[in-house]
Amino acid sequence: MSLTLERIFEAKNRIAPYTTRTPLIRLEKLDEHLGCQVYLKAECMQITGAFKLRGAVNKIRMLTPEQLSCWIS
Repeated sequence: MSLTLERIFEAKNRIAPYTTRTPLIRLEKLDEHLGCQVYLKAECMQITGAFKLRGAVNKIRMLTPEQLSCWIS
């Protein structure tokens, strides 16, 4: 299964109700040092404190009803 822009947007829509929209923070000191614009995606602002929530929610939302019935947490 290849990664496409369409699949990225599908995943974004699947996880949107369960995740916090986190800001991009410009790191101007690094901009100057590297000669390009550098941004930090502040995933530490997710309820879990990490980006891992996105992948986990996406995977769970892709499970079939049969697969969900066997889910153990």
